[in-house]
Amino acid sequence: MRKMIHSEVVFSPEDLIIVAGISLQTAYKIIKELNHELEEINKKEKKNYIIFRAKIWRKFFRERYYDEKFLTINDLEKKFKIKEWEAKEIHSTIKKELVAKGFKFIKGRIPEKAVLEKIYDYSEEERKNENVSKIVKF
Repeated sequence: MRKMIHSEVVFSPEDLIIVAGISLQTAYKIIKELNHELEEINKKEKKNYIIFRAKIWRKFFRERYYDEKFLTINDLEKKFKIKEWEAKEIHSTIKKELVAKGFKFIKGRIPEKAVLEKIYDYSEEERKNENVSKIVKF
């Protein structure tokens, strides 16, 4: 049985453990970093984002980490039935591209959405359509 996320609006450390497969310590670190970014945005841009002590807005998390579902190299191997070196190449390529665009990363994980877009050459809108033909890019 899949564990439930506590809120549709914010992530708690426990939620990040579920979606990203990380430790509690790493979850708190990510939340602290993102809340610090929100504080800076509030100061510089005169915004009034509410900042929680141990939670982060899901939308802001997605904006900074590209998605809220992540894959490890082992996940890539199993899900796409590829060899370890192929999974590492995909991981490395996607990470470089997203870092160049300004996204953050969780060590050893890449956003599932980016993998699907890269491998199957389709976007979020096309993924919603069940009749999409999947063309492998790698």
